[in-house]
Amino acid sequence: MNPQALSEYLAYRQQASDAADRRFALLTVLALTLAQRAKQPGMPLFAAELAMHLDAAVDADDEFIAALDRANLAAPLCGQSPLEPRAFTRPAFNAEWR
Repeated sequence: MNPQALSEYLAYRQQASDAADRRFALLTVLALTLAQRAKQPGMPLFAAELAMHLDAAVDADDEFIAALDRANLAAPLCGQSPLEPRAFTRPAFNAEWR
């Protein structure tokens, strides 16, 4: 086993997990904001605000994919199994539409 590869694997796995958490949080805020606006006709849709949340979520998704790829490059060098995106699945989100 290569200790340096294990250290890289663990660091990138943590980075992927953090990015997945950030992505989930940003998309959840976006979904809640849209759900709130959908329930209240006349409430303004601030396109810049929505775009900001979406852009940040895309950045987090890009970071997640890059970190996952780097972890998976190190995995065989330290005896770890490759990581699958589904390993970072977050709890289901349920926005109420009442």
